[in-house]
Amino acid sequence: MRSFKYCVEFEVLKASKACRKEENYKALKEGERVCVRCESEALHENLGWRCQGHGVEGRITRWSALSAPHCHGKWLRAQAAPDRTCTARTCKNESEFIFV
Repeated sequence: MRSFKYCVEFEVLKASKACRKEENYKALKEGERVCVRCESEALHENLGWRCQGHGVEGRITRWSALSAPHCHGKWLRAQAAPDRTCTARTCKNESEFIFV
């Protein structure tokens, strides 16, 4: 397996009310941009060494929080290509999540 990571920035289009009740997920609210990191452990060879849920440009996709199943919603990938350096503004603050 490859040993690297990349980040994808998403714009949250919809988030369930349950997300507001969870301290770790308060950043997941409509209109916010969040950074999601893909680490080596989550890469899938059959997806071309990408993470599941990585998104498709121009297409709204669904997400859910693993540790808070009632926190879920929809988002849109906000960048055309993954950020291999994870230097986007949203990747430098607490609004960072990981793919599993």
